Amino acid sequence: AMDPTLVNHLILINSASSFHRFPWLHWVANLTPWMAAPLYESSNLFSLPMLANLGRIGEANRQALLRAMAAVTQSSAAWRMALLSQFRLEPLQLQRVKAPTLLVASLGDRLLPSLEEAQRLAALLPNSRIYPLPHSGHASLLEDGVNLGAILRAVGFLPASEGDRQTPTPKSQPASLA
Repeated sequence: AMDPTLVNHLILINSASSFHRFPWLHWVANLTPWMAAPLYESSNLFSLPMLANLGRIGEANRQALLRAMAAVTQSSAAWRMALLSQFRLEPLQLQRVKAPTLLVASLGDRLLPSLEEAQRLAALLPNSRIYPLPHSGHASLLEDGVNLGAILRAVGFLPASEGDRQTPTPKSQPASLA
């Protein structure tokens, strides 16, 4: 938001900008550097149900998510959570962003209140719209049936593909969001 002219489109998916408003997340962030290594390593399995709607993620993507989570070192996780704890989006800076902004919000997010945060951000970003994912968890882009390219085309953030051109939508309105 320091130079709002640097981007021509902005896409936020389950924005973590609300992280600092949840004391329990601060507690986890402060505890992480001091956890015993075996406890940290097993925490991936405990946190997985909060991070993802496992019933909507295929086996290959579930295994890839577990591998990615296991690859994050304890010190890196602690550093990332400390950054999120300190991160604040200032309303005046957000109001300067004029680029079309898409706020993708998973309604089944158990980690953060994605829809409420998308609504808060939409009130501050002058050219924004919310795209709700009704059954998705926080890691929505790994879920079967969630296709970011199709979402971006539906809201006019990408040019229509050949198949999309057969059923044109009026240029003044994006395709249906629900």
